[in-house]
Amino acid sequence: TIGCPAACLAATRNMNSTNTNAGGWACEMRTWLENTYYSELPTDLQAVITARKIKSSIGSQSGTLQETSDKIFIPREHEIFGATTYAASSEAPYAAQWSIFATAAKRVKKLGKNGSAASWWELSPCVSNSTSFCAVASGGTANYGDAGNTNGVAPCFQIIKTAA
Repeated sequence: TIGCPAACLAATRNMNSTNTNAGGWACEMRTWLENTYYSELPTDLQAVITARKIKSSIGSQSGTLQETSDKIFIPREHEIFGATTYAASSEAPYAAQWSIFATAAKRVKKLGKNGSAASWWELSPCVSNSTSFCAVASGGTANYGDAGNTNGVAPCFQIIKTAA
C-alpha cells in the first residue's frame, strides 16, 4: 500500500539549492526526506514503512534511468498523470498511474490542511532542460519549475509489512 497525503506539508521546499536537475532524484529533496523527514515520523509508522525501488531519469536532459531505494519519496510524473508531458518517457514503463490522481481535481493539493491550493513537486526531472523538475500546478495540471524554486511537498511511503 502506498500512503500519500491529501495535502502538502505546510512549508514549501526546493528540490536543490541551485537550479540544476543533474543527478535527478539523487537531489537535496531526497536527502532531506530520507534523513530529516523520516526521522521525525512516529517510530510505530517507521516500523512498517518498507523501502520502494524507484527508476527515474538521471536528469541533465537524459532519458538514462537510475534506480534508488527510498522509504520516503514523492511521485513521478507518470504516477500522477498516467502519461509523460515533461519527464523522460523512459520512466513510463516503471510508473503506472495511481488511482488517487485519476482526475485534475484529485491532483490539487493545499499547503497544509488549511492553506490554499499550491504547486507541488514530482521526483521526475524535466527532460527538456537541465534546471527543472516536474511539478503539479495548483489547478492539477502538468507543469515544471526550476529546482531552486520552492513548491509544495507531498511525502509518500510504502507499507508492505506489519509491525512485529
